[in-house]
Amino acid sequence: MKRDSGFTLIEVLVGIMLLSVMGLVIAQSLSLATKIQVKARNQALASQIAQDTLEEYVDSDFTAYIDGQTIADEVTRNGQNFKRDQNISFHGDGTRTVSVTVEAEKGALETIVSMSQRYRGSV
Repeated sequence: MKRDSGFTLIEVLVGIMLLSVMGLVIAQSLSLATKIQVKARNQALASQIAQDTLEEYVDSDFTAYIDGQTIADEVTRNGQNFKRDQNISFHGDGTRTVSVTVEAEKGALETIVSMSQRYRGSV
């Protein structure tokens, strides 16, 4: 009896099914990797915005600010919008604290960065 060489229909279907499952796993992995990359980029941008904001106060004499003042605005970096809140507090020892919270605008993966810095000098 002569056996024909080649694959049966069942073998071909099982092979296609396995390739499909592998393709879906790879696609999901790439999707997750892209989301992680976007979140990391937004985290880095938000951190840079917060750090830049705190550095703007280094040479400030704070005469234009009042204790407990909050400044809210929006900042755009690399095409991404961020909401920035700055809170300024004066202390009895002549120091003041600036707290900055930067949050990625809606539509982006959740990204929130908070930083504070205490500054010395007369108030």
